[in-house]
Amino acid sequence: MIELIGSIFIVFLISFIIILKKQHKILKDKHKKILFQKKSSEVKLGYLVEHLAPVLDEFPYNLEDENVILVPLGQPIDYFVVTENEIGFIEIKTGKSALNKRQQLIKKLVNDKKVVWHLIRINPKGKNGT
Repeated sequence: MIELIGSIFIVFLISFIIILKKQHKILKDKHKKILFQKKSSEVKLGYLVEHLAPVLDEFPYNLEDENVILVPLGQPIDYFVVTENEIGFIEIKTGKSALNKRQQLIKKLVNDKKVVWHLIRINPKGKNGT
């Protein structure tokens, strides 16, 4: 009789563990889906803010100033700006997002003054450019 009760108890425990594992997988999958949706929402918000940033109060340049030229780039840097006094790169971030490796490299090159100017003149074939 004790062996029968012990066997039933073991079957019950094994069944219970199987059910718990299935529930754990379901919850884990739901958690992954929610995280994906959250990250997707954050990316969409960041994209929206990048496009609206030039008209927000926090933006450091006055776009109504005719001496400010703002060029949207998109990737890997959001904007290129030219004023009477400076040329700059602008990267818009929201929340706790950080610069990616390419953006960090660009920032370092600019800070190290490793920025160059190239004038490339293309002459049509057979023309001497005059």
